[in-house]
Amino acid sequence: MAAAQQCRQQIEEASRRYDMELGVLSREGLLYPVAHFAGRNKVIFARRVLELGNKVTNVGVFELPPSAKLMASSRLSPYEMRIARMIHNIFAVSSDGRWAASGTHIYDVSTLKPIRRLPFACGQMAFSRDGQMLYLYNVEQESLYTLLDWQKNAPPLEDSPDASPEPPKPGSK
Repeated sequence: MAAAQQCRQQIEEASRRYDMELGVLSREGLLYPVAHFAGRNKVIFARRVLELGNKVTNVGVFELPPSAKLMASSRLSPYEMRIARMIHNIFAVSSDGRWAASGTHIYDVSTLKPIRRLPFACGQMAFSRDGQMLYLYNVEQESLYTLLDWQKNAPPLEDSPDASPEPPKPGSK
C-alpha cells in the first residue's frame, strides 16, 4: 500500500510540475487525463515520458510525426493548435513498455520516435498482451479494427519511400 501511495504522489507531483509550474504540457497539447505506465518506472503524460524514483526525472518528449510538423505552418489559433495536437498524445502503451501509440502513429518508447502510421486517426485503442496486435476503435463506423502484426501491416511513415498515398480501409487487415 505504501508503494502505491508513493507512486500516486509522484504522478500527482509530475502532473503539477510539468503542467502548471512549467506550462510544458499545455504547449505540447491538451493533457490527456490518463497516466500510462511504460515498464516498471516510467509514466507517460500526453507525449512526455517521466521516470519515477527517489526523484521524478524528465526522460523526454515523443517526437511529432512528419504530418504534425505541417501544423506549425498553418493559420490555427493557439487554442486550435492545442486541440489539433491532442491527437498526437499517447493513448496506449504495450504491456512491456516498448511501444506506444498516439492517435495517428506507433512509437518506439526507447527512441521516442514514430515508427509506423495508424490506418486512421483514433483516440481509443489498446495493444494486445503480447504487443503484436493493436486494437483501434473506429468511431465513425462504430467498429473495432484489429491491426494484426502491426509491425508488418501498419502503414509506413509519411516520409518513408514505401509510404502509400492512401491508408488501408478499416477492416482490411
